[in-house]
Amino acid sequence: MPPLAATKYLRNQALEQHSAEEYSASIAALASAGVRTTQDLLMQPDLLPGLPHARTLCDLRLLVAAHHAAPGRTARTLLAHTPAHAPLSTGIPSLDGLLGGGVPFGAITEVCGPAGSGRTRLAVTLALSHVQRSPRAHAYYVHSEGMPVGRLQGTEEQLGRVMAVECRGMESLLAFLYRYADARELAEAPELLVVDGVRDLAVAELRRTGDAEFAVGALRRALRRIAAARAASAVVVVNGVRAGGGGGLESEPALGFPWSQVAHVRLLLQRAPGADMRTLATLLRATGMAAQRSVEFSCGQPGV
Repeated sequence: MPPLAATKYLRNQALEQHSAEEYSASIAALASAGVRTTQDLLMQPDLLPGLPHARTLCDLRLLVAAHHAAPGRTARTLLAHTPAHAPLSTGIPSLDGLLGGGVPFGAITEVCGPAGSGRTRLAVTLALSHVQRSPRAHAYYVHSEGMPVGRLQGTEEQLGRVMAVECRGMESLLAFLYRYADARELAEAPELLVVDGVRDLAVAELRRTGDAEFAVGALRRALRRIAAARAASAVVVVNGVRAGGGGGLESEPALGFPWSQVAHVRLLLQRAPGADMRTLATLLRATGMAAQRSVEFSCGQPGV
């Protein structure tokens, strides 16, 4: 996150309500209390009443919250909503059929499963499929441990439109997503955004701060805002699954309750029974479609 003093939207909006002197004194009061970023300001509301310029500080926090809040839509808009772009094909006919044509734009699709289930392979396949459908299409692949670029097989021009973004911590991920969300409000063409490794980042945040719930909530709001933007993106999040009480894996995605209602579409990948290295995909959630349906497909798809 950028420092509060360098956050342009906050300064511009605050100066519409307060003097420059009051604004500068408020930022200094926050810095003296260890509140140096917009995330700090949102996470520590209990500090504000005890600081100088408390009223102005509360106004600043409301401005930050409003900036990052997901936009609402009326029930009439939701009922009349027709996707402006055809779903993004996975390149796997049986999986496209399960998803109602492919990965939808203007929605968050979560691909979860245990390690080795083909989650990353599918995410990379989608990135390549998206840039192949149009010379104007771009894909952003956000990762925490390296993008498997060696798996990509496309032309040099196509690979030049797949952008790999490394985020080593939850703070850098949120900073990128907020910037991306702002850009989506002005953009014209749809894009694919893949976020790989959210579970690892949440675990690292939990170890660092002792509480990852706020960061997961901020991640949820940022992704929802991106999905609802004017030039809506197809958002794909790669996640793990939580461990069961006996040490086994369950079908519930990782990250707990704050994350449970994020995805519009949730797809569980598992290794299919047998020795032929096929993947079993189960649709756990999808708006307007019957869930708990499954298909099998081969992991070795063209292009990956």
